[in-house]
Amino acid sequence: MAKKKAIPVSGYARIVFKISQEVYVIQINQKMYLMKYLAPEKELANPAWRLRKEDGDVIDVAMTPHGLTCTCADFNYRRQYEEKKCKHCCAISAVGLMNPL
Repeated sequence: MAKKKAIPVSGYARIVFKISQEVYVIQINQKMYLMKYLAPEKELANPAWRLRKEDGDVIDVAMTPHGLTCTCADFNYRRQYEEKKCKHCCAISAVGLMNPL
């Protein structure tokens, strides 16, 4: 079975509330996420963020030596080797918490 082609990411992202320097509430399209900075070893990833959706699902986004990665299904099944990344990577970049894509 062939993979579906990834459609371009669209929508909006904004910081709703800054709880601290390492914790934010962000909105990606109509979904809210609690976003927390992770402190991995700098050789592995820098920066890295954990996004927790309202339903409890957790997604990790990180800048690694191999590029931007995300644990969401869209990234892993369709965008891992593409130049344009998933909505989570794009959103964190768009709100200024990670280097632009």
